Amino acid sequence: MRSGIVAVITGVVLVVAATAASAQTPSSPRFSIGGTAGFGQTWDDEGSIGTGWLAGGYGQVRLFGHTDAEFSVDVLRHNRDSGAFQAEGHTTFVSAALRQRFGGERTKGYLLGGFTIGSHSGTAGFPAYNMVNDYSSTRGGFVFGGGLNFTVGDAVEIGPVIRITMLGTDADADPWSSIMTGVRIGIRR
Repeated sequence: MRSGIVAVITGVVLVVAATAASAQTPSSPRFSIGGTAGFGQTWDDEGSIGTGWLAGGYGQVRLFGHTDAEFSVDVLRHNRDSGAFQAEGHTTFVSAALRQRFGGERTKGYLLGGFTIGSHSGTAGFPAYNMVNDYSSTRGGFVFGGGLNFTVGDAVEIGPVIRITMLGTDADADPWSSIMTGVRIGIRR
């Protein structure tokens, strides 16, 4: 949990630094909504429990200046089907974060940091020994990351995003962290 607090503090420092370096005018639209598609990897407290696809949706509202509130729901699948230990499942993340924008009017970078709840369901174990169990859990944690937005026309934005989560765990099969990368496409209002 201590590493999660360090990650949040680091994220806040980066957001404050980005604000000072920002050259963007505050004429950005007030709302954005869109979707995310990509891939990711999930780890438990001992190692990787697999990779898989990512799909989600997000909404953002400008709070003030270059700072937005972002709300998102993402589903990250994971599958590890080689070796003695195997795992399969998915985690649904419901997140709320502050997002700090910087850059020009057509190309904007951003950093984000906030809180997430991860609801996991899956199986894990050693199939060769008939030792496979079902697991499910819901844990709170932190999310941080960043990305770029490229404006297409007046209302569409597209760009890469990377998000890292760190969750609390009580059992070996609980997801501890994940890294998700993908492309977001959204509409600005």
